[in-house]
Amino acid sequence: MQVYAAYETGLASGTSLKIHVTPRTTAREVVDLVVKQLNMAVLLKGKEGPIYTNDRLPNFCLVAVIGARERCLRDDFKPLQLQNPWKKGRLYVRQKQDVLAALEQSSRHTAYL
Repeated sequence: MQVYAAYETGLASGTSLKIHVTPRTTAREVVDLVVKQLNMAVLLKGKEGPIYTNDRLPNFCLVAVIGARERCLRDDFKPLQLQNPWKKGRLYVRQKQDVLAALEQSSRHTAYL
């Protein structure tokens, strides 16, 4: 599953991760994994950051963007349960208070294609 970052990572804009999930994997587990992996990438590349500590992980959510719609998924939602037209959508991790950050990131990314 491809997941994009829609928050300040300290890495290149449009940064994404490919992660392996099971049908039991929850949105919260995906968010935690993505944030931790990108933190590690920042450290390994010697970038400035920011680094998000475990106590800040609840501030993030997994968002599904399909066309011009953005939907924050519940923490207990299992992303593999998404149904068509999901194939045209993307998953983003964003901070909960940055409403529509994923949608803005998505429209920027599609402008490059």
